[in-house]
Amino acid sequence: MDTKFRDDAVSKYRLSLRIAFIWAITSSIILCAVLFSGLYYIKHQKTHWLPICTTTDFYIGESGYSPSYLREMSRKVSELRLSYNPETIDARYQQLIHLAPIKTQRTLTQILDEEIKVVKEKNISSAFYSDRILVDSKHHKARVSGFLHRSSRGLVIKPEYKSYDIQFSFKHGELSPVSILEVHK
Repeated sequence: MDTKFRDDAVSKYRLSLRIAFIWAITSSIILCAVLFSGLYYIKHQKTHWLPICTTTDFYIGESGYSPSYLREMSRKVSELRLSYNPETIDARYQQLIHLAPIKTQRTLTQILDEEIKVVKEKNISSAFYSDRILVDSKHHKARVSGFLHRSSRGLVIKPEYKSYDIQFSFKHGELSPVSILEVHK
């Protein structure tokens, strides 16, 4: 009789041990699934923005952005690069340098410092009025077109209709300008 009681107790403990083991494995699998889905959500989370100065909203996340965000960035970069006067060029180009990727900031600073000298020497003023922005969010590109008005030493230069291709890089949720090239027809 004592052996039967002992065998029943051992089998009950074995059964409870198996149930506890199955529960631990199931809980671990569910915890891993929740963890991975949480990491996926954080990586692909989109933050919606409605800037004060524009009428369009956009989103940007770790893994993507909306075309309207690329459009706004293109507008901002073209304004910083092409609209200036001798008093504002230092601040505008400084903002443009901060938008650029860290690896290219030193080279960009050297190029823009040369331009700043020329603008101040010749008293050049420039204003770019964009009227069309075409974006390609797949390749992180934009083409900005509009009228470029310039003056040098008080003499107004005839306004020209120009187009510029702006190439961006997108890494870790950050869209940075890489190049701005004039499109020659």
